[in-house]
Amino acid sequence: ACSVFKALMGSMAYSITTVSGKPSEFLDTVSNFTGRDHQDAATWMAIFTAAMICGAQVTAIYELKK
Repeated sequence: ACSVFKALMGSMAYSITTVSGKPSEFLDTVSNFTGRDHQDAATWMAIFTAAMICGAQVTAIYELKK
């Protein structure tokens, strides 16, 4: 999840009062489409991606044990 989050955020960085840099083009498109903050959108996409990868691996292990 951390690796996906870092890739989505690109060179964008949040400090206490300012935001600097630019996110990836994909994250910018998704956050504009959903109307959410870039950091919030990246967090949820990273968690979703990690969950999908986990599900695929658990399914593969389950099927191999059959």
